[in-house]
Amino acid sequence: MNPRVLKACAAVAALALTFFSQADSVDLTPITVPSDNTTITIEFLGASADYTGEFSFLGAGTVSQITLPATDTGLPGLGQQLFANHDGVTDAIQLQGTYNTGDVLHFAYNIVQPLDVIDLLRTDVPNDTSQFDWDSESGQLTIEDLRQTNDFYDGDFNDNVVRITFSTLPTPGTAFLAVLGFLVAIRGRRRTA
Repeated sequence: MNPRVLKACAAVAALALTFFSQADSVDLTPITVPSDNTTITIEFLGASADYTGEFSFLGAGTVSQITLPATDTGLPGLGQQLFANHDGVTDAIQLQGTYNTGDVLHFAYNIVQPLDVIDLLRTDVPNDTSQFDWDSESGQLTIEDLRQTNDFYDGDFNDNVVRITFSTLPTPGTAFLAVLGFLVAIRGRRRTA
């Protein structure tokens, strides 16, 4: 075969390999709290995984560091335990505490079964962020439980799917003004009656 043709084929193959390997890799967009005085609810939406994994809330901080760790309710060092993907959980769980604008939330996914694929994936570990995908519009956080180096990697990001909902609490002054406005409206209504 012509050496130029071989060289061109090799270049095209290298380009295709680069494109497809990048297509499977997802850089996690930080899960950032949108406003002050916010509570957060996590709802388990489903899972389509062969492996058993446990999802937990590590705490909040910056993109690369947890500065407000969650209290351990499960395994030590893994913060607030939320869901196991094979338990069929349907309830929503409120995260510990309240958070403010710009706080970045961090989660862990601990693969516990089968024993030959046990792994811990964390959103605060740069090599692990490609295992998580956050869609801020839908509020869905999806997880791929196998690394790209695993022979069975499928890149479907459906091994654990949750919805994150942010709810802003009224500040004491805002709540007071709302109650005061309500009372004034009732008093005004009584006078006209």
